[in-house]
Amino acid sequence: MQYRRLGNSGLQVSVIGIGTNQFGGKVDAVGVERIIHRALDLGVNFI
Repeated sequence: MQYRRLGNSGLQVSVIGIGTNQFGGKVDAVGVERIIHRALDLGVNFI
């Protein structure tokens, strides 16, 4: 995973982020957990 600095904060965030707006009612709790854990396993840290 590639990372970029987030402004002047010094934080390094993944170039790929995951939006969670669509989780509201469209994906059950188990599905949400699976998606988030997979993203984290792949190095995504911008959620």
